[in-house]
Amino acid sequence: MANVNVVLFGSDLRERCEYEKRVLPAVVTRCVEEVELRGMDMEGIYRKSGGSGQVKTIQQGFDRDGSYDISDPDLDIHAVTSALKQYFRKLPNPLITYEAYDGILHAGQVSDKEKQVAAMKAALDALPQSHHDVLEYLIHHLGRVVKMESVNLVSLPLASHRTGR
Repeated sequence: MANVNVVLFGSDLRERCEYEKRVLPAVVTRCVEEVELRGMDMEGIYRKSGGSGQVKTIQQGFDRDGSYDISDPDLDIHAVTSALKQYFRKLPNPLITYEAYDGILHAGQVSDKEKQVAAMKAALDALPQSHHDVLEYLIHHLGRVVKMESVNLVSLPLASHRTGR
């Protein structure tokens, strides 16, 4: 657990949760809460990038203080989403871990729906608990983002494929 208290971006997810004594890292919950507070109706909320200066400020702020305040309305919400995406990019073991990745891909290719669900559950159960918890939280959040697709233009790839967008 060496440097986990010094550097947030690039630290192991399990170690970070242990260090913070939280189920989910504060950077994840704070960014998601801020997006749900003031970004759900922003076009391309997770597609558009924030300014690099503001993203860096957010990263450094969270590195210094896990409860860094990102509620300033002058702080571009796209910088918040960019910082969150950067957090996930810098995980040394990705949110969907290397160990679980092939099982999840395989489950997605099973044609029988009942067997597919069972295979997906087994693959997801192979994730470390902290990865499973963060993934579940993120999926629920992204589901709420997609429900606002008429204004934020964020849709599921399958939904846009079906509608011909």
